[in-house]
Amino acid sequence: MIEVYTDGAASNNGKKDAVGGAAWVVLKQGEKVAEGMRKIFPATNNICELVGVVEGCLAAEAILKEDNTMDLSFKPTVVVYSDSAYIINCWKEKWYQNWEKNNWKNSKKKPVANKELWQALLPFFKKQYFIFNKVAGHAGIKWNEYVDTKAAEAKEL
Repeated sequence: MIEVYTDGAASNNGKKDAVGGAAWVVLKQGEKVAEGMRKIFPATNNICELVGVVEGCLAAEAILKEDNTMDLSFKPTVVVYSDSAYIINCWKEKWYQNWEKNNWKNSKKKPVANKELWQALLPFFKKQYFIFNKVAGHAGIKWNEYVDTKAAEAKEL
């Protein structure tokens, strides 16, 4: 099994000078096999969270492609952990299906924020071997705390 922990953080959320960071770590059989972090400007918390999940999923997919011993018929193969209710609820409640159907308008008939990042994430939402789980932030969960620290460090890059 592959696990991905992701996080994002922004200072001055949503303002012109907002700086953010995103981080991810990929574990295979509990061992760290990949990680990354990125500074984001301009930033919002949601942008940073989305970047972390997208980048983590891309890294996990690359590892799956390199390792042809992984049996994709065994589900779940990749479990993605995020403390973003926004992202996890979108996956669980399939908000994206209505967004696509309604020409990327939300339930209030407004354009979906961060459309390009959502479009980058949707292929992973649609793959049966990717599972997305909510993890409590700042709750002492080792790898969630790790990516939280890395996301904060990324803001300073």
